[in-house]
Amino acid sequence: MITVVHGLVLLSAAAALAAWIVAVIHARRIRAASPEAGGLGFLVTIVWPFASRRLSGAGAEDAQVVGKALVGFFAAAMLFVATSALLTNLTRIASLSAR
Repeated sequence: MITVVHGLVLLSAAAALAAWIVAVIHARRIRAASPEAGGLGFLVTIVWPFASRRLSGAGAEDAQVVGKALVGFFAAAMLFVATSALLTNLTRIASLSAR
């Protein structure tokens, strides 16, 4: 059981990272397509969840992808937190029962 949950922790972390990368790529495309979106430079592509309103005016298709990646990132992050808590509890129970 611990092995399965450990795998879920790793998968959810990988999913969150993948969603973040997809959003950064599309946020850069939006910035490149419309000069009015950029004034914040590279910072916008790093902190895209907080700059998504500023980016949504440009490139409708890329803005939709950024929004969907935002939802996917937060879903994967919540799954990561939940599975990490479950893994911690299962590891603690296993160590207590081994005594």
